[in-house]
Amino acid sequence: MSDLKSFEIPLPPLTEQKRIANILDKADAIRHKRQQAIQLADEFLRAVFLDMFGDPVTNPKGWEVETLSSLVVGKLQNGAYFPKEKYSSKGVEMVHMADAFYDVVPRGQLKRVNASAKEIEKYGLGVEDIMISRRSLNYEGAAKPTLIPESSEPLIFESSMIRLTPNPELINKRYLFQYLSDPSVKDHHVRKYVTGATIKGISQKNLEKVEVLVPPLDMQRKFEESATSIERFVAKHSFNKSMGEDLFLSISQNFLC
Repeated sequence: MSDLKSFEIPLPPLTEQKRIANILDKADAIRHKRQQAIQLADEFLRAVFLDMFGDPVTNPKGWEVETLSSLVVGKLQNGAYFPKEKYSSKGVEMVHMADAFYDVVPRGQLKRVNASAKEIEKYGLGVEDIMISRRSLNYEGAAKPTLIPESSEPLIFESSMIRLTPNPELINKRYLFQYLSDPSVKDHHVRKYVTGATIKGISQKNLEKVEVLVPPLDMQRKFEESATSIERFVAKHSFNKSMGEDLFLSISQNFLC
C-alpha cells in the first residue's frame, strides 16, 4: 500500500485534462456510432432475408432442403497445424479461431507462418470459400461462418477451422453465409450437431449433415445484390468494427501512455 501511495501520476493543468477528456469522449462516441451502424445493417439484412425466403425453421415457402455436403465442391477440409517455430513475421497469413469473430477475415492483421507450396495449395483459401469455426467456448461461436476477402496474397487456415466451397451451380455463397449465420438456423439446424462441455465444437462429419433450404438460384443472387448494396452503404458511411476499435485505442494510448 505504501508503494501505491508513493506512485507519481503525471498531472497536466486542469484545462489540458478537460481537453483530453473531451477528445476521448468524441472518439468513444465515434466508436459506438460505428458499432450501431453495423448492428442496424445486420438487422436490416436479416429482415430482407426473412422477407425473401421466409422463416428458415418452418420453411413456409416450401423450398427444397439439402444437406450441406451435397451443396459444396469437393469435400470439406480441416485446417493445418503448425508448431510455434513455424510462425514468422515474413510468412503466409493464416486464419485462426480468433479471426472467426469477424464476418470477413481481416487481412493484414493475421499471424503468419512459414508454409510450403504444397501446404499453401492444400490449405489455401479464396474468395469463393467460407470458413467455419470448429471450436468455441460457447455455442454461438461454434460453427460460425466467415467470408474471405479478395486478395492477391495467399491465405491458409489452421486446425480449428473448416473450409467449405459452395457449388455456384447449386447455392450462392452469400446466401449460404447468411443462412448459416441466422440465429434461428443455428438454434434449430446446427446446434444439435455441436458437441462438448467446456469447449463446444462441430466435426466435419456433423457439419456435412446440416440441412439447408435451397430457393431458386435467381432469388439467391437477388439477395446477394441486396446484401452487397447494404454493405457498400455501411462501408461508405462508417468504419468497420475493427477500425472503430483501433481508432479509439490509438487515441487513448496516445494520451494515456
